[in-house]
Amino acid sequence: MTNPAPKPSLPTLLVLTERTRCRRPLGDVIRGAVDGGATAVVLQETDLPRAERAQLAEELSAILEPVQGTLIIASDYTISATGVHLEFDEGVPDGIREGIVGRSCHNIEQLMQSFVEGVDYVTIGPIFDHAPGTDQGSEIGLTGLGRLARSIPLPMYAFGGVSTSNAKSCMFAGAAGLAVADPIMNSDRPDLMVGDLLAAFMLRS
Repeated sequence: MTNPAPKPSLPTLLVLTERTRCRRPLGDVIRGAVDGGATAVVLQETDLPRAERAQLAEELSAILEPVQGTLIIASDYTISATGVHLEFDEGVPDGIREGIVGRSCHNIEQLMQSFVEGVDYVTIGPIFDHAPGTDQGSEIGLTGLGRLARSIPLPMYAFGGVSTSNAKSCMFAGAAGLAVADPIMNSDRPDLMVGDLLAAFMLRS
C-alpha cells in the first residue's frame, strides 16, 4: 500500500481574500502579500460563479507557486487547490483527506466537532470585533481565545479585528497563527502589511 503524500505544513498567516475590499485587482494584492512573506491564501469570493472562481484560483495558484505556497478554497472542494476551508455548519466531504481541511469556528461545540472530524486547523473568532448582521457570533476576546486554545488540541488561527497592534497578544493567548483579510486587502502596500503582521506575531512562515 502506498503511503499518502504528506500534507503541506501550516503557515503562520492565512490571507483571507475579499476582493470587494481591495483598492487594486485581487491578483495584485495577493502578489504583494506573497512578496511580503505570505505563503497561504484562503480564496473566499463565494458569490462568484464557479467558473470565475476557478479561474481566479488558477491565477492565485500561479502567484503562490514560486514560493511553494498553499491555496485553500472556501466551501468548494471541487476546484483544484491544496485544501478546502469549511464554514462551521459544513461537514467534511469524503475523499479530500489528502489535502488540508480547515473550518471556521466560533465556540467550543464547533471546535469539538472539528476535532472529532479530523480537520487540520480552525479559524477562531471574532476575537476583537463583530460585524452586525453576520453569523459570526459575539466577540471571543483574548481570554476566550486562550481558554479555547487550551481545551482542544487543534491549530487555531485568530481572526476578527486582528492587526499588528494585537497580533502578539493572540500568540501569547495560544493562537497558532493569524487569519487576516481587511488589513491586507485594503492596504496600499500589502507586502509591508504582511511583513509587519508576521513580525508582530514574532514568527515567520
